[in-house]
Amino acid sequence: MNIFIGSGTLIENAVIRTGQPHSVEFVIAAKHGFNGKTREERTEFVPCVILNPSDKLQALLTGQGKGLFVEFKGRVAASRTEEETPAPNTARVIVNKSSFTIVTRRS
Repeated sequence: MNIFIGSGTLIENAVIRTGQPHSVEFVIAAKHGFNGKTREERTEFVPCVILNPSDKLQALLTGQGKGLFVEFKGRVAASRTEEETPAPNTARVIVNKSSFTIVTRRS
């Protein structure tokens, strides 16, 4: 089963990708756990895509996305490029739009 549950902060505004299907792409900074030796919190950068976003969601993420804290579920899509040696693996999260939530933080 391929289920990804994530949360993090958009590091910059989303980018529109035209084509079939229409999509917006963005990267979140997700903090997790501590490094066992140094006790430093780790940050992972996770590329994400939402297929066929609503006009409202697209406008928000492309215009005011940077710094938004989001939570969502999705699936990991991985690909491998054979032209390069060694062949790198790339992955991104395909976000389930019905689970996508913008979290407002209270001070």
